[in-house]
Amino acid sequence: MTEESTKARRRGRGGPRARDIMRAKRSAPPAVNPCPPGPVGGQYKPLTDDQIETIYHSALRILEEIGMGKPPGTDRPGL
Repeated sequence: MTEESTKARRRGRGGPRARDIMRAKRSAPPAVNPCPPGPVGGQYKPLTDDQIETIYHSALRILEEIGMGKPPGTDRPGL
């Protein structure tokens, strides 16, 4: 290979301008937003206030009956 053909091959890869164009394409935002924003200002409410209150009172009742000590049934020897 001659020096002239080696230079031509190197130039054929694009050079700095082509690199800048590829970089711009990669950094451009996607055409379709894969994760659009959700509702604004806390408008998403999957549970009603009554359902939340029921869950809260059930959790308190379970804590009162079972507590936070050992789980039931672990007081047997050998476990």
